[in-house]
Amino acid sequence: QFQSSSTTLLSSESSDDQAGNNNSNNEDGRIDVSLDPRFYRIRLPRAPGIEWGTDLSFCFVYVRDLDPTGPAAFSGKVNKGDQLCELIPVATTDKENYPPVNLLGANFDTVMGSFAMLDKTVREVDMV
Repeated sequence: QFQSSSTTLLSSESSDDQAGNNNSNNEDGRIDVSLDPRFYRIRLPRAPGIEWGTDLSFCFVYVRDLDPTGPAAFSGKVNKGDQLCELIPVATTDKENYPPVNLLGANFDTVMGSFAMLDKTVREVDMV
């Protein structure tokens, strides 16, 4: 059963990059991962090898399972029960600038739609 009290929040920048910011979001709209030790930011391929699940309200999308041969499992950071809070497509050129997509409390269809609507050139995503 999903228990939010033990949930780690997915979030490739170190907390040192975010130090000193007392808001929940940075100036560019990203979640400030320094606010809570459960937050972390990780960069993974577009297909991270994660099976997503939701609570009974179909909100709060979390890691239900990991493909043991997938990038998320190999990272050693992602665990079953981790909650997805934010998605940022990684730009492949200097001309691209993708805004963060806040997924905290978003329903399952919104989260899956965020992945499906990624530009075809996006190869990696940052997740909180």
